[in-house]
Amino acid sequence: MNTFTRFLKFIEITTKLASLVPFFIGVAYVFYKTGTINAGHTALLLLDVMLFDLPVTMINNYLDKRRSGEPPHFGKAFSLSLIIIMVALSFAIGIWFTVNYGLVTLAVGGLCFFVGIFYSATPICLNRTPYGEIFSGLTQGFCITFLVAFINMPAGYFATLALNGVSLKGNINMVTVGEIMIVTLPAVFCISNIMLANNICDVERDAKTDRYTLPYYIGHKSSLALYSAIYGAAYAAIVVGVLLRALPWTCLLLLLTIPPIKKNVIRFVEKPQKAVTFVLSINNFNTILLCYIVLLILGRFLRFS
Repeated sequence: MNTFTRFLKFIEITTKLASLVPFFIGVAYVFYKTGTINAGHTALLLLDVMLFDLPVTMINNYLDKRRSGEPPHFGKAFSLSLIIIMVALSFAIGIWFTVNYGLVTLAVGGLCFFVGIFYSATPICLNRTPYGEIFSGLTQGFCITFLVAFINMPAGYFATLALNGVSLKGNINMVTVGEIMIVTLPAVFCISNIMLANNICDVERDAKTDRYTLPYYIGHKSSLALYSAIYGAAYAAIVVGVLLRALPWTCLLLLLTIPPIKKNVIRFVEKPQKAVTFVLSINNFNTILLCYIVLLILGRFLRFS
């Protein structure tokens, strides 16, 4: 295996869609609302997202290899150098956004940083607890989309946060924040279900390495029931979003994807195996959210008012 191939495996290039899709949901949402995008700043934010997401994956993979006794993709010095360089660049870009867009970007970005570091690189590893699904869904599904929308919408559209002497003063628009929360729910649910499916498949192996995830605590049957229900919640969020006018009516067309998603869910529930059916969760993610992006954009051109 050559160096480039090992690097692609180290960063798990095939999983990066989980970060990119919520980003482009944010882009599609902003385009639906305003018809314009700050291309330069949005591209810089995309770079920032990837520069932080990659080190989190590398840390997780490196530590997993060490715990399992397998040889790592790269040596400790080289791996650490890659991680430090990417995190430093991500941090520098984050400071630029804080200077230009205020403390809200620092707060949301800081939350992502906190979760990313505590996900696998500390004694309290979130990916070894029953809370991994929640944190991964919220940070990737909500925070990334929110940041895209925040830097593209008018100042104060969602929230403001400012330091006045020794006091922090902020303001939250509950209507617009509530709207973006509804918009992000399909991504939050689909991302959480990828992790849930992974943990269902690996629950016995994980327990042997002191990794006690959600399926370990709630049991196999309940985990599969939850897996099915989460997809139902994703579609319910779409309907609620349209009814509340947070989403365009075109998003109702996403309901047409229910039959193939249901078929995949049944196949996974019948045989939840990593090498056989786990990929169906990735397929569901792609089907639901890529269609969602297209329908958000289409909604801009087919507005009733």
